[in-house]
Amino acid sequence: EDEDRGARAANVLIEDRNGTIWCGTMKHLYRLERNENRFKLVPVDLGTHEVFILDLLEDRGGSLWIGSFSGLYCLRADGRLEHFTQRDGLPDETIQDLLEDHQGRLWAATRNGGLFRFAADGPSAKMVVAEGYNRENGLPTDWVFQLFETTDHRIWVATNSGVVEFFPEAERVDERFRTYTPRNGLTFREITALNQDMSGNLWLGTNV
Repeated sequence: EDEDRGARAANVLIEDRNGTIWCGTMKHLYRLERNENRFKLVPVDLGTHEVFILDLLEDRGGSLWIGSFSGLYCLRADGRLEHFTQRDGLPDETIQDLLEDHQGRLWAATRNGGLFRFAADGPSAKMVVAEGYNRENGLPTDWVFQLFETTDHRIWVATNSGVVEFFPEAERVDERFRTYTPRNGLTFREITALNQDMSGNLWLGTNV
């Protein structure tokens, strides 16, 4: 019902395990509710007047993680809300994308801080940045648009400097990343979207 243009600009939609539809916009987090034959997007209070939401992820424990321009939010299954910023160890507060890999590890992509793995298990556990990667330790850039895991469990990183294959298990730092750029045949260096088709092909989207 908010007529504000930012409130109506939807960036991300997900359906959780209970069938609830969540919508993140440039202003709010909404939950889709049905009253008889009418559907309504109901704003969810995140403790601030406005939150520019970039991504949503439901983890295996049923928590809803919210990536935004103002840090990382977590809406627990019991209704508790947590908010994490650089004061809690985040390398950057612009959380562009979220990924839970096949091992249940949680990863976040940032605008200016590379990517990092975080852990926040249990009802009273404090969120911890377990490991982080940026230009200082092998990632070719600090700007990451998206994280994606293919069905063969390979992790790919879409960045403003090409697409990067990420090997988190590698022992040596110089073996953790393999970067593909226009020199390898890409049409443009800024890769903003990744997806996989039914044949196993990885598709890359650019912003031009």
